[in-house]
Amino acid sequence: MASVYRKTDRRPLPPGALIAGRKEGSVARWTDARGRKRSAPVDETGSRIRVERPAWYIDYRDPSGRLVTVKGYRDKEASEALARKLERGAERALMGLPVAELSKALTPLPSALELYLADLERLGRDDMYRYSQKKMLERMAREIGWDTLSAIRADGMTRWLGIARKSPKQTKGGSLVEQGPLSATSKNRYLETVLAFCNFFVRLEYLEGNPLASMPKGNTSRKVRERRALTDAEVGRLLALAIPEERKRVYRAALLTGLRKDELAKLEWGDICLDTVPPLIRLRETANKSGRLDVIGLHPQLAEELRRIRPDEVQGSVKVFGAVPDWETSTKDFGRAGIAHKDAQGRQADFHSLRHTFCSRLQRAGVSPGDAMRLMRHTDLRLTLQRYTDPAILQTAAEVAKLPRLGALSDVGIDRGEGVGEVT
Repeated sequence: MASVYRKTDRRPLPPGALIAGRKEGSVARWTDARGRKRSAPVDETGSRIRVERPAWYIDYRDPSGRLVTVKGYRDKEASEALARKLERGAERALMGLPVAELSKALTPLPSALELYLADLERLGRDDMYRYSQKKMLERMAREIGWDTLSAIRADGMTRWLGIARKSPKQTKGGSLVEQGPLSATSKNRYLETVLAFCNFFVRLEYLEGNPLASMPKGNTSRKVRERRALTDAEVGRLLALAIPEERKRVYRAALLTGLRKDELAKLEWGDICLDTVPPLIRLRETANKSGRLDVIGLHPQLAEELRRIRPDEVQGSVKVFGAVPDWETSTKDFGRAGIAHKDAQGRQADFHSLRHTFCSRLQRAGVSPGDAMRLMRHTDLRLTLQRYTDPAILQTAAEVAKLPRLGALSDVGIDRGEGVGEVT
């Protein structure tokens, strides 16, 4: 008969602990480093406390009669269910009946993760994808307390999704700034990641079934962050700031291509085709959020600027932009340009708003919705001209040239304070 129990460790009396009672009935009480009141029974020596481990342990006899100890769960009922499963497996093995290898379900998470990542590499998944999967799975294992495959349970995942927050952001000064809760989209991404992880081990017969299969995804229909396009006057003030020219160059590139911040940061000179007619950007799969090769027409003004700054005989792997403004820097630049972080409708203006502005200016220039969709590299016109794919860029490259040049007073409307007829 398997037994389920908790192990007890003996530790020195905490500093400042007060002992109440006598002999074995004595209890130590103290305040921990977080200011919480704690207590624990004192052992017979009176110098140490007895502390139970949070997880339950199981003793059972394997088919050879050897006593085996395995670590269960923090939940007693779940540990008792695992003990019954271990017993049934041992009995079936004694009778010569087929039985799943329960020891595989007890594979340590680090070993299981290593096997999963190796399979992703075999399937041709790129380095960035494997890295993101690894970081998300490691974070869940660390914060939920998954030490083996069998420890993955829906109850722990549900609790974690309810309290999970974004990773702290590090400022230039080195301090960490706490972030808000994960968005519904991010929570779904974590759930999809661990579902795929568990499905892999179901196929390998390490798990009898996916323990998270019944968990529904969160509702993402409510948009958490509404953004807006910048007005012409705001664009003019941003580009007129007394900031390094390289930073302005990044803002101009975003306004004239619609590229995202991360895509601009990964853009290499090998991606820029300035000698073709018309000039193009061939955005690599590894630099593209969509993970595909996209071809983007270059606005004449941006093509002229890139020709002027391109170093002679530059290597194709060299980054076009030495640095792309981070969130803190771009937020300060927007503030100095008099661009409110949020408008009266609660819509946000940030670096990604430059992409919205690109789309708005395309519409104002008379670019057709279909061409604008392709220039934005999006696959669905219903997403209102934000991000579009471009299989026929050679036909739409000329449409980019319809945009007026950046920087002229007639374009930015500084004196008149004109807007663009914002589209988000």
